[in-house]
Amino acid sequence: MANATVGFQSPQRAPIGGTKESLLDLVVTIDPLETFVTSNAPKVKVTDIFHSWTQKSPRAVASRSQAEGADPTYDNTYTTRASNMTQIISVGYELTGTRKAVDATGGDPWARERNEAMVALKNALEYDVIRGSMVTAQSGVAGKMQGLKNFASTLATSRSGVSLSEKIVNDILGAAWAQGVRIDTILVGRTLKSRISEFTAGNTKFVPAGDKTIWGVVDVLETDFGRVRVVLHRFVTVSGDTNNDFLAYDSRYVKMGYLREPQYEKLAKTGDADREQIICEATLQVDSEKAVAYISKVL
Repeated sequence: MANATVGFQSPQRAPIGGTKESLLDLVVTIDPLETFVTSNAPKVKVTDIFHSWTQKSPRAVASRSQAEGADPTYDNTYTTRASNMTQIISVGYELTGTRKAVDATGGDPWARERNEAMVALKNALEYDVIRGSMVTAQSGVAGKMQGLKNFASTLATSRSGVSLSEKIVNDILGAAWAQGVRIDTILVGRTLKSRISEFTAGNTKFVPAGDKTIWGVVDVLETDFGRVRVVLHRFVTVSGDTNNDFLAYDSRYVKMGYLREPQYEKLAKTGDADREQIICEATLQVDSEKAVAYISKVL
């Protein structure tokens, strides 16, 4: 894990409450194995709480020929718009006057609180990037982003009570390939990760030590449709889910957007306690729902 206190010890950093410094780069490096999507997704610009982007289906591939001097065939595909809400995520913390006076164990207590708050914010962000259901912001109602699971539509299915097999994985990857995308990342919990490790045909594992664009060590599964990263993920299947979930995507189409990048803010003092928060406003952009595959309730 990155040492988050480094960001607070730099002599060039303005004091909290003065000029605000973006903590996005520091946050991205925290717990990359636990927060794979938010650590690795490219960043896009967000300018409104209702973030929208254009989608366009690829042109059909076919033989093309025309007579000399003839007009071309006009087969433009129409663009559509997709959207997602931004979500405000904050973690507050405080230190009482007594604690500041007596708590010397473990170093600077503010640095420790900020470090822990940053980890909590990143985990909360990743949780909703995976599992969020969109809620439109309105008076008294917090806006929530739609997560990867709920973006999946064309390639969403349930295999209740069926054990995950190599054929099931190949079938969903093949269905994605038929839609014009190439799944390159699989996210699973511990049960399905162990199941995939038992596959025999594609059991060669590869750790991309030289790949500097990927945060976190992952296994790679060789399939009929290319090499796919297999990432053990804590939030794909959680307590209360039925059986296990399998989530996969083409990383070219999955992006993170920030209306407000993570930053610390000093809050008003209350009684004998000083308070701060780390806060950001973010959303998930999926350029094509066909790039996300989701199998629920599998064994």
